[in-house]
Amino acid sequence: MYAFVGETGARTPANEGLDVNLGPALTPTGVLPIDSAAARQGARQIHEAPRRVTARLLRWVIDTGGQDHRRLGDGSLRAPGAEPIARAAAGADQRDRGNDRLRALRAELGPKADGTVPVLQTRWLQG
Repeated sequence: MYAFVGETGARTPANEGLDVNLGPALTPTGVLPIDSAAARQGARQIHEAPRRVTARLLRWVIDTGGQDHRRLGDGSLRAPGAEPIARAAAGADQRDRGNDRLRALRAELGPKADGTVPVLQTRWLQG
């Protein structure tokens, strides 16, 4: 398991809204990021980092919550092949507030949020 250690202070364009710890796990069949970052640029870092230590492909991303800093990078990870996964209980929060959270993120990050698109998971876990 690898980790991106987020800031302990406020979100800024310099930290790309990364105010949470997250990171990819390497499995025998692929790379599994735990959370995808707040914006497209942070998600790109999560996608590129494992390439330094493995040739395994990005396969999934598990979002541990509905907050923007945990899942708004999903759209960027879906393009290279990651299947977004979350608990079913997070679905209502994601559907109800995804666009609101993106607007707030854009206000905080400015151009660093460009290209970020909220997407819903393709697999929902019960429990």
